[in-house]
Amino acid sequence: MKKTISILAAAVLLLTGCADSSSVTDTDQTSTAAQTVTSASESAETTASSESAAVSSSQSENGAVTQTTSAPASQSTVSSSSETAVTSASRTGQSGTPSAVTTVSTSGTVKPPLVTKLSSLAAKGNVYSITDAGNGKVIVTASNSAGVSSAYLVDTAEDRQITSFRLSSSYETPLGVTPANELICQDFNSDSSGDSGNQTVLVYYDLASGQSKKLSYKNTDPTEYVSTVYDRASDTVYGTGYKTVYAYSRDGSFRSYHKTGQKARCCNYFSPVCNISFDSDCVRNDGSGSVVAAFDGVTGNPLYNFAEYNTMLHPTKSRLICREGTYLESKNTTVSNVFIRDLRTGEELNRFKLNEGQTDLYNSEYTDSAMLVTWNEKSWYPSAVIPFDTVSCKRAKTGVTLGKNTTDIALCYLKDSSRWAIAVTERNGRSLSSRIFLIDPEQSDYSKSFDKADSSFGTAAPVHRLGKKYESLHEVTDRIERETGVRVLIGDEVLNADSPSGYRMESMESSDYWTVQEYRKNLLNLEKELTRYPAGFFKKFSSAQRVGVRVLVVDSLVTTTPGSTFTAGGVAYEGSAWYNIAIAAHMMYENDMSIHHEMWHIVEDQLRNSQKEPDFDKWNACNPKKFEYTNDFNSYYDHPEYENYIFSFFDYSSTDNANNIYFARDYSTVNVQEDRATLIELAFGNLSGTRFEGLYQDNLEMMQNYPHLTAKLNVLADAVRKEWGYVYWDEIFKAERAAA
Repeated sequence: MKKTISILAAAVLLLTGCADSSSVTDTDQTSTAAQTVTSASESAETTASSESAAVSSSQSENGAVTQTTSAPASQSTVSSSSETAVTSASRTGQSGTPSAVTTVSTSGTVKPPLVTKLSSLAAKGNVYSITDAGNGKVIVTASNSAGVSSAYLVDTAEDRQITSFRLSSSYETPLGVTPANELICQDFNSDSSGDSGNQTVLVYYDLASGQSKKLSYKNTDPTEYVSTVYDRASDTVYGTGYKTVYAYSRDGSFRSYHKTGQKARCCNYFSPVCNISFDSDCVRNDGSGSVVAAFDGVTGNPLYNFAEYNTMLHPTKSRLICREGTYLESKNTTVSNVFIRDLRTGEELNRFKLNEGQTDLYNSEYTDSAMLVTWNEKSWYPSAVIPFDTVSCKRAKTGVTLGKNTTDIALCYLKDSSRWAIAVTERNGRSLSSRIFLIDPEQSDYSKSFDKADSSFGTAAPVHRLGKKYESLHEVTDRIERETGVRVLIGDEVLNADSPSGYRMESMESSDYWTVQEYRKNLLNLEKELTRYPAGFFKKFSSAQRVGVRVLVVDSLVTTTPGSTFTAGGVAYEGSAWYNIAIAAHMMYENDMSIHHEMWHIVEDQLRNSQKEPDFDKWNACNPKKFEYTNDFNSYYDHPEYENYIFSFFDYSSTDNANNIYFARDYSTVNVQEDRATLIELAFGNLSGTRFEGLYQDNLEMMQNYPHLTAKLNVLADAVRKEWGYVYWDEIFKAERAAA
């Protein structure tokens, strides 16, 4: 499967511990300076030459002396607490010698450099990733205008580019470097999907020679898309699928490392460092909505869960950052909110707003520091990088701004040196230049608090629970789920589900009509009809997009469409995680086939999503010439011109023309979806009390006398057979006839 790689942009941060408003800038006076660091402070600046190991001092306004020490061939800067801008001059500076920004505190102690600027990277094209290679080394990958991607191995301690080589495919994603000095990449261009299932393609490069070995792994579930992460400690590549975490071996085999244990849409993040797997869009057992669930990565045992609000997860060393963003049309900007949780317990520790504007967040499982990259949403370039501490929940007081010439940036955390590495590409006319910066988060001044989180974020919807009066009915709903896989919500539980478009669901608990006994009787009828379906039938609805089928038993469905007088007894619709059927309890009495009507709507949604829906031309050929659906829901029963085509008008009569019957009932003429659903409803109907009682075994056999109805059923059967491998109503009646 081909994957488009998003190139995220970031910037360079220049901070010091200087608290006063003055700044001392030491700048190389020659035109070949590696770069110029400019303070954005409006206070006076003092400039000193750095041709030798000179020490300059500046008397601040409050009398404190701030010293700046510059080593040979390096720059030294002490900036104020205002924002600092970093702009490019030339890349022809002191190659091979890291350029460090160092500070001396007022006590005279030399602090480690906050920013170290490297000059040895000679990447061709735009940088799209930087990866920790261990022992102070990084792998930078870049892609040129011809789509050729290359890897560059750089020693950050010596500021030396060790080697470079071409990758086998464009935009291969580096995962890490093995202890055997091999670079592992995932080749999305070679990933494929189809009936044989998706495959994950990994490429191993020998960093000494650049020679490669490609391995393909076919995933066990053909519906799974797998993303990968490499754990250097165990020298293992893990693949995260919708339901499974895979561990890939160098011999081309893999093992299933973890399954979620819940009905989840996907297993979207696995942390090999802390052995925790995170699933978003899980569904609580009590049906109270979606959650993020954390599981032990080895045993699969659940650890904790919390409400899910379209959350992006960012694990750090001890924290879990939950980030959400939304675009506010009223302000023409994006608002990002963050919830900080304990990584092991899930306890919420803090919540705040990152900023107003597009923000990218970079995290690592080896540190609790993080980097925020803000964007200019008008010109769309990275505008600033802000250090962020997840323990104190403070951001650095100062930040770095970038100019519009920055095109691409990538960040990673270096475990061995405890610093962040940033690879930058900048454009100067038609030419591109790349370089690497190292930032020590320990030297950042985390003193600025974030704004409060937007109140509209993270506010959990009220959880509606079944009244104690009806709790005994869970015996039936639980049994239905065990026997069929269909989840059933009753009473006030339905109020936790997504509502169907155009309707409001009324709980049965809001009505005095339903006794527990009547309620149980209706649920037993529902169970009877659902258990008619073939074993495993409902598993087909569980996929990457949906958990499965859910039935919501309501008192009534109240239309919210202005001017509509239509009353629905049932509605089928796709929710955020389920195929839902909301059905009124009075449509579940014995011999009513409404559940099969609604089930067809769900089946047709499944066929449409898998691009196997019924043939359009064949279906239309089964209708009368010049016939058009009325699309009239409010008075569908008032079209006498179609009465001779409708089976139900002759259901209890002995005088119908079988060759003239095209529709099950008047509601069938509204649109093609209702035509098909009413046809299935007729097939499941009961002969009792009709003129056909005693003549046929069931309605399906009776319908064989009506050629147009049979032709329509055959069109539906062809589509169902492609998706399931069999026609479910044929299997149902075959089994029931054999048992009769």
